[in-house]
Amino acid sequence: MRSIRTILVLIMALLVQVVCLQAQDIPSNKEKFHLYLLIGQSNMAGRGKLQNASEKGHVRVFSLDQEGKWVQAQHPLHFDKPDIVGVGPGLSFGNAMVEADPDVTIGLIPCAVGGSSIKTWTEGGYHSQTRSHPYDDALKRARIALQNGTLKGIIWHQGESDSKPEDYPLHAVRLQNMIASLRHELNAPDLPFVAATLPSFFTGRNEWGDSINQVLMELPFEVTATACVSSQGLHHNGDTIHFDAPSAEELGKRYAKAMQSVQLRKSTINRPRVIISTDIGGSDPDDYQSLVHLLMYADRLQLEGLIASPPHAGRTKHIEEVIGAYRKDLAKLMENNSDYPSADELIDITKQGATEVQSTPLPDHLSEGARHIVEKAGEFTPLFVLVWGSITDVAQAVHYDPSIKESLRVYSIGSWNTRQDSLARNYLFEQHPDLWWVESNTTFRGMYMGGNQSGNWGNESFVEAQVKPYGALGKLFWEKKNDIKMGDTPSVFYLLSGDPLDPTGPGWGGSYIATDHGPNYWTDNPDPSLIENNRPGAKTVNQHRQSYLADWAVRMKWLKKN
Repeated sequence: MRSIRTILVLIMALLVQVVCLQAQDIPSNKEKFHLYLLIGQSNMAGRGKLQNASEKGHVRVFSLDQEGKWVQAQHPLHFDKPDIVGVGPGLSFGNAMVEADPDVTIGLIPCAVGGSSIKTWTEGGYHSQTRSHPYDDALKRARIALQNGTLKGIIWHQGESDSKPEDYPLHAVRLQNMIASLRHELNAPDLPFVAATLPSFFTGRNEWGDSINQVLMELPFEVTATACVSSQGLHHNGDTIHFDAPSAEELGKRYAKAMQSVQLRKSTINRPRVIISTDIGGSDPDDYQSLVHLLMYADRLQLEGLIASPPHAGRTKHIEEVIGAYRKDLAKLMENNSDYPSADELIDITKQGATEVQSTPLPDHLSEGARHIVEKAGEFTPLFVLVWGSITDVAQAVHYDPSIKESLRVYSIGSWNTRQDSLARNYLFEQHPDLWWVESNTTFRGMYMGGNQSGNWGNESFVEAQVKPYGALGKLFWEKKNDIKMGDTPSVFYLLSGDPLDPTGPGWGGSYIATDHGPNYWTDNPDPSLIENNRPGAKTVNQHRQSYLADWAVRMKWLKKN
């Protein structure tokens, strides 16, 4: 009996030592202890089987336990329903965040409640299943954690309980109100917030789940410093509701990538994620013009890829030629906005796409540029791909991994480009009618046809007076072509003006109409009143000509006068 008592004393002493060791490992400097709030319902809390988990605790990742004490983070993190709680995304999220920054320690604040509706995530909201107040309890726990660290973000997974006809129409307002309320209560107006879409194994059997996902995917365009990761390709644990352990851990890694991206933004302005696919260096110099213009607005976009695509001889060296001019002008641009990327950052995202157009009915290989699209589309949603040449690389990417369609938002300049690679275009059009796609065949012509071209607003006079005299970029623009054509630029305008999630609305990049082809396809508006020089829809661009040229002229004057 005495030996048992002695063993128990030794065990207790060891536990005390472990607790003391853990407490010592928490940084005394609050700025080095990064805190993250984990909220939502059961897929955040975790229902994956513990025996199938692969993530282990990291020495610099801690979790706030049910008693408000810091302990080494291990599965399961949550305690909302102790009998069924399991593997969630939180631990792998924490591990990925700490591995990305060796100078910090991570503190996870698990607060998710299985089965909770977003209606319970409000002040005073009550969840009867667990007899808890999810929102109020999360704030209470966050304030306890803030005594030791600095809050750096929130990850959220919720929506299954609101996939109902009476709830889904209000989900956007409720979600935005919750984010605003949390930021206000925590005195963190720009606190990064990352959501995730509901999994396809749930939405496939719930007709309102897709509407919830639409709200989640549009969040980055409605609320600053937010992102949405995709749950595409993840699997359930057998109940068609909850992620299995490997999927929950993969989702945590996706959360981490998105969180890091939001945190790296130098401002709180939400910038669309963009990849450009360009045939620059081919037979038409207007892509040089459009790339010059794009880089003048690189502070307004989150550029994630510059791909040299067919037809003809477009190569990365031609993109790098424009980046070379940008490098010379960067200091002047940075005087006006520090959000401009460095020239080296642009070089790093420059990729070679296909060097030949598609020659078979189905794409038969994957270029470096197409692989880059797949990788970026898989991180979090949405990703705009602006196609200035043939759509070859997009077709390869979608064929290789159709799941990326959930993230892709394609705006393509068609017409001549379509004729150069009709096989790639027809493959996407016929085999992937659900692809989100604005296909501009004639509307883009409004960039240089019609509109106010009097005085210095003309295609030649504007370039002579407002572009050529300013900086290395202005000089390069004029050397490549001394008048405005830049027919690919409306795709950029589309992201600079108007609502990029509503192709039918007004904006510098044109207004398009839906067809019966598919739920996410828009093209030129045939309304006779919008035709310019036999080009349907062109007036939806050229009616804004003076506005977008004036805005561009202001930016050109930021550069040193030649």
